Amino acid sequence: MKNDGRYYFLDTLKIICALLIMLHHYQQCFDVKFSAINFYGGLFNCGYLVELFFMISGFLATNSILKHPKPLLHDFVHRALRLYPMAIVTCGFYLLLYWGYTMLAGAWFFPQETHDLPNIVRSFLLLPQPSGTFALNNPTWYLAGLVQCFIVMEICRYFGERHPQWKNASLYAVFFVSSLWLITNLPHPFIILRGLVPFFAGILLRLVFQQDVLREKGQKVVLATLFLAASLCLFRPEFFLGHGRVQQLLLVFMVYPSLLFYGITSRRVINRDYIYIYIIYFGYFIWSIPL
Repeated sequence: MKNDGRYYFLDTLKIICALLIMLHHYQQCFDVKFSAINFYGGLFNCGYLVELFFMISGFLATNSILKHPKPLLHDFVHRALRLYPMAIVTCGFYLLLYWGYTMLAGAWFFPQETHDLPNIVRSFLLLPQPSGTFALNNPTWYLAGLVQCFIVMEICRYFGERHPQWKNASLYAVFFVSSLWLITNLPHPFIILRGLVPFFAGILLRLVFQQDVLREKGQKVVLATLFLAASLCLFRPEFFLGHGRVQQLLLVFMVYPSLLFYGITSRRVINRDYIYIYIIYFGYFIWSIPL
């Protein structure tokens, strides 16, 4: 529910998902399993929550443009300036931790990572990494993906301003082409399709909100979609849990758009008064998980 000009449902989702992704990276780095949860074979895997972050970012970026439009270059610089300080701080702190730890212990405990000068430069500048190469601070790939998504979004805005009769055509075209690219698993050396597809899904979802008819009648459709997705997971768990790409596609094209649409349009889901209650209950759940 949007309250006082802010989507508190999205705030709650971001906080909860950020905590879950922290647990995911904790497991990913140290191969820890949560013994109380028999999910994904005992491994509480939340890696695909990043797609939800991209979708929320696309939704909010479009919401900002619709409410407070800025010139293309000014808009991109404004968004980039909000990302690069995070990259500089996190990568700088990571380098200090790496150098300090290797001086004391002699070796870093993430052997798959490289710390040469090209990787340092790419990480600080949020440039795309070569295939198989991790950024200095692995989660910053999300920031690098956002930069690429912003570039494509501004190009689409430029096309829409030059051709008003095709204002949103480029947005639909990018989403359609990138979705086919992701589904068929074609190579993508520059654009991170894992981020581009949900980001543009968030853009299109926000455009739907401009149409009163779709906004009012869409809840029944998204509830049916969520029910269908839950049924697939319940009655075919071996198929769903055994294929990472099936999980990804199901979440990106069915679960996440439906969840955002229903959560934002429904007054009963969450508002400003309930946000902290949800987060507190979730915190109790996390602390109750034995390792």
